[in-house]
Amino acid sequence: MPRIALSYLLDDQLSIKTSVSKGYSPPSLAEVRASNNVINVDLQPEYGWNYESGISYVGLNKRLFLDVTGFYYSLKNAIVRRSISVNEKEAEYFYKCWRHKTMGH
Repeated sequence: MPRIALSYLLDDQLSIKTSVSKGYSPPSLAEVRASNNVINVDLQPEYGWNYESGISYVGLNKRLFLDVTGFYYSLKNAIVRRSISVNEKEAEYFYKCWRHKTMGH
């Protein structure tokens, strides 16, 4: 899948970085055929874009390393797991969620 990354050294101790990438994951056999043994033909591969940016610092004669990175991930056709109780038995099934977004650091 495509990925592009850039890094720039501001000085001997400080650098910045950024990247953009696309990922993809087909449904697993367990997701297509859940605990009820019914084949779910509606599940499509998950795919999404990831955006990351960060800053790195090296100091104290290269004895201190600090790295902070933030990201934003937009996932489409996310496969989501659900559990239900049927006749006092636990059953699980999977369905597609059209869009899911995650942010973090």
